[in-house]
Amino acid sequence: MKLTDRQLRNFWKKVSKIPGGCWEWTAGRDRDGYGRFWVYGITSYSHRVSFMIHHGHLPGNCIMHTCDNPACVNPDHLRPGTHTDNMKDMKEKGRSKIGHPKKRLSAEARNAIASDLALPGNRIRTLAKKYRVDPALLRRYRSKLKTQ
Repeated sequence: MKLTDRQLRNFWKKVSKIPGGCWEWTAGRDRDGYGRFWVYGITSYSHRVSFMIHHGHLPGNCIMHTCDNPACVNPDHLRPGTHTDNMKDMKEKGRSKIGHPKKRLSAEARNAIASDLALPGNRIRTLAKKYRVDPALLRRYRSKLKTQ
């Protein structure tokens, strides 16, 4: 997929480049934090569009983040892989939602997370990195706290 000059300008208007770091997608994101970009009548993941812009094609079905930041579109932080590669990477880094020992939080950790979730301005993604857990886990935990 080749983007027009207008589409490229529109894409880059939605990116905040941090020198030497992640290039954050600043526009729409899905619930897991992945950037979304409307192009040729379909909504695509922004990191996949960035990879395509810089490499001219999308090899395989998976573009992985080496930085583990789903909003990042920095081509230096993106690499092709298979679904199996992605699942293995996720499990090794403790981001698996199912069956990973890091997901079993101690009472102390749960209390600390509850305190942090109660503070205004704390974002799920930031807390997930702080506690090295999947953001979905914190969303579920926050929902449980609201119903108590």
